[in-house]
Amino acid sequence: MVARSRLAELAEAHRTGVQMFGGIYGGGPDVPQAGEHSPAMVELAEQHEARLLARDEAFSGEVVAQIERQNESPAYVIEADGDRVMVPQVEGADMEVGDDVEFTRDQQGNYEAEADHGYGR
Repeated sequence: MVARSRLAELAEAHRTGVQMFGGIYGGGPDVPQAGEHSPAMVELAEQHEARLLARDEAFSGEVVAQIERQNESPAYVIEADGDRVMVPQVEGADMEVGDDVEFTRDQQGNYEAEADHGYGR
């Protein structure tokens, strides 16, 4: 009888852990897997009629919007030929609306950015 109650206890702990932190059942409520976009970022992109950059994708265009986010760094909407992509702020990349930028996202989901501030145009 003790073994059965221990098994039930472990099962409940596992179920609680999955609900809180994600796991083999497809992730928890608002916990993205490493390298994935947060649900808040997905919703923000939809609000701005933009898509999110896929893994192993590069995108060049003009910064058309900077979106301030509560308790988070800004996000940016980049546009080229009618295609709009939302990207997070990347450490070391100083961007403003009107800048031409190139974003890349690697296989692990990490972003890199280069901004052309128009110096020398």
